[in-house]
Amino acid sequence: MVAIAIGSIAGWFLYDTVVELLLDPYCDYWRTVPPTSADEGVRTVLHGAVDPVLIKLKVSCSSGSSSPCRRALELWRFVVRG
Repeated sequence: MVAIAIGSIAGWFLYDTVVELLLDPYCDYWRTVPPTSADEGVRTVLHGAVDPVLIKLKVSCSSGSSSPCRRALELWRFVVRG
């Protein structure tokens, strides 16, 4: 639980990097598609006033929980030796 909390705090500060990493394939795809008349580039759409904070919280918690899971898998592979 402590590892998830520490990872979430690190994910909060690495939010911009993680979102850029997640959006790059999407943006690359839309750069290859022929432009339309209403093409304004790639942008994220937020529908509510608290959406930016909630998205940042979700991304930081997701990145925070993925790091300890990876470590647990490495530990399990060491223990099982299968």
